[in-house]
Amino acid sequence: MQKVSWVYSVGSVMFAVLVAFIVAVLVPDPTLGLIVVLLVGGGGGALIVHYGRLRARQSK
Repeated sequence: MQKVSWVYSVGSVMFAVLVAFIVAVLVPDPTLGLIVVLLVGGGGGALIVHYGRLRARQSK
């Protein structure tokens, strides 16, 4: 159970970092870039963690 949660937690962080790099390259305005990173990176990371916790509960 702990391994599943750990893998999805690391995956969520890596997804947020990947989104941050992509936005930094594509969006010239720092404020707009921050908003996009918070919405897309944070939301996607939260979904990955939620799915990981759900999988961990089901694997009991």
